Amino acid sequence: MAGAQKSGSSSLYSYLTQHPQVLRAAHKEIHYFDSFFHKGSAWYRSQFPLNGQLTEEKITGEATPSYLFYPGAAKRIAELVPDVKLILLLRNPVSRAISHYHHQIRMGNESLGLMEAIDAEEERSRKARIILQKDPSNYRASKDLRQFSYKERGVCG
Repeated sequence: MAGAQKSGSSSLYSYLTQHPQVLRAAHKEIHYFDSFFHKGSAWYRSQFPLNGQLTEEKITGEATPSYLFYPGAAKRIAELVPDVKLILLLRNPVSRAISHYHHQIRMGNESLGLMEAIDAEEERSRKARIILQKDPSNYRASKDLRQFSYKERGVCG
């Protein structure tokens, strides 16, 4: 599952994993295809139930919303799991941005006012992208890109 942050992925993941044929991953958001790709596919696969537990009647999956947003994630997903079935969740971009901002305030990651944070977004994203071009495994830059992309995450295409 991927999509816009603050669009209901936690709720949908919870509902889906209540079904007896859906097995939970180690964590809802594994962040392999954005932040932990350097750990390798064996690490990623270890985050899911063992193959012996999976049958044609049982499935598993994860829900990392930032895969829709993160540069290169779609290509990485297609290469590792070409037959994957994705669920994408979207939300009104203005409501999503405001919810995202308040989430960052609650988490203690944002110290700017809403309009200041929106005005600072372009510079914050630019710096993070430059770092990620040089070192795609830089978790701090990846985290900054996810945390402070209020407007950008609401734009498709």
